[in-house]
Amino acid sequence: MRNIIGDNRQKSYTVISFLVILITYSLMIVYIPEIYGGGYADEVIYITAGKRYIVGQPPYFYNFEHPPLAKYLIGLSLILFNEPRVLNILMGFLILLIVYALLNKLTNCRKAFWGVLLLA
Repeated sequence: MRNIIGDNRQKSYTVISFLVILITYSLMIVYIPEIYGGGYADEVIYITAGKRYIVGQPPYFYNFEHPPLAKYLIGLSLILFNEPRVLNILMGFLILLIVYALLNKLTNCRKAFWGVLLLA
């Protein structure tokens, strides 16, 4: 009987963890553009670099101080979704899922839940 209760509790922590992740990132999609007036200080530079890189301009012509991978992803996000933040948000969501899976394997579901909650 105790094993059945433990399994149900584990499933409920898993469901709650995924709901917390989903709600957090849904709120980020909706409210970040309103809170920051459309962008962060460096975001404008990275969006411009992403636009330039994705159309074929070499990375060493514009904003060469940082590795270009994130800027390529921003440019790809602009092409696919017409919004520069979508792939960043999806990657953040994926990181939370990976952290939850790792913590769930290493510890119990309750600790994995709190770890994801603190990270979100």
